[in-house]
Amino acid sequence: MKRYDPRPAALHLLETGELSIEDLWLQYKSRGGSAGVLELDAFVHDIPLLHGLEVEVLRVTIEELAK
Repeated sequence: MKRYDPRPAALHLLETGELSIEDLWLQYKSRGGSAGVLELDAFVHDIPLLHGLEVEVLRVTIEELAK
């Protein structure tokens, strides 16, 4: 079973100006994420610094923002 990758949706939010990386990071942190803003930015831009639970927190964040 392939896991949902939240990076394309996160990148879309950033590229369209719907959110800044700081806003996305604040939303992510408020849901329990522990990565720094630079780590999150790198991950969204395909540098695989986040794993496991951190990716899951980002996935939940993106899903909730899309509502």
